[in-house]
Amino acid sequence: MHEGWRMTIKPRVSIVIPVYNRHETLNRAISSVLNQEFQEFEIIIVDDGSETPVSTIVDGHNDSRIRCMRFDENRGANRARNVGIEMSRSEYISFLDSDDELLPGNLSICAKVLDDSRDDCGGAYTSSLIIKDGKPYFVYSAKEKVHFSDLIKKNLIGSLSTTIFKKSAIEKAGFFDEELPAAQDYDLYLRIAEHYNIIGINEVLVNVHVDSRGRISENPEKKIRGFERIVEKHQNKLDDCRIADQLFDLGLIYAEKGDLAIAAKYFKEAIGKDRFHWNSYYHLTFTTFGKRFFNYSFSLKRNLRLILWKLGYS
Repeated sequence: MHEGWRMTIKPRVSIVIPVYNRHETLNRAISSVLNQEFQEFEIIIVDDGSETPVSTIVDGHNDSRIRCMRFDENRGANRARNVGIEMSRSEYISFLDSDDELLPGNLSICAKVLDDSRDDCGGAYTSSLIIKDGKPYFVYSAKEKVHFSDLIKKNLIGSLSTTIFKKSAIEKAGFFDEELPAAQDYDLYLRIAEHYNIIGINEVLVNVHVDSRGRISENPEKKIRGFERIVEKHQNKLDDCRIADQLFDLGLIYAEKGDLAIAAKYFKEAIGKDRFHWNSYYHLTFTTFGKRFFNYSFSLKRNLRLILWKLGYS
């Protein structure tokens, strides 16, 4: 098929990939899309002011369905994604972080789910395998359907890389909040879910790679600021269970950085919001035994989840 001719066909799915200095993983992300059986897509890469332009990586694929926009300076992932949405020509928009990868069948399954959905569906998300520092960490399983009443209690969706939305739903809910330093995905999910339900696809169709050295989710200061803004925007909607989950997440970040005293404080605050928050009880207990023992208990829990998943119990 001639590349120029293929570009004249309106794509059915736009994959938006923001990138900032992740040249070593961008090629993997792009290839995971190009290798899909479903081929009616366009890839929109927004280079968020990388120190070295990513255009050489993009040009190396020699595919006219890939378009690249470059910012002269770093403007943040939210701005990059918003520009990607504005550039998109498709009915459906899929978000993919530059260090993640789609697994075989992702686009064909997701597109069919949305094709068959009703007007009250705004998008879908899939189960995913979380890979931390190159090793399997745990499986994030999708639920059958997510409503607004579910999301105010817990972020059931997780990573943006697992999602695909109808462009009309994003336009109705509003684009990404460019003032948020973190939790921008959860903020968007909440606003979309106020108008639509979101379908869960319980198949592992994405590998989500987490690098503990540089991911925004590992930066407590940014996460705290992001959480504060989420509470400010949605304080009359969030359930205590959701606030407890966020406090628990902050506790984990501090624990992994070795500050068990602050971690214990957050675990206690989480329990104060939700006295049945068993994860907080579990990790609070092990903060009293020092970093080495805490890390052991954390690995034990992670490995148990992987074993249960392989046995079909998660």
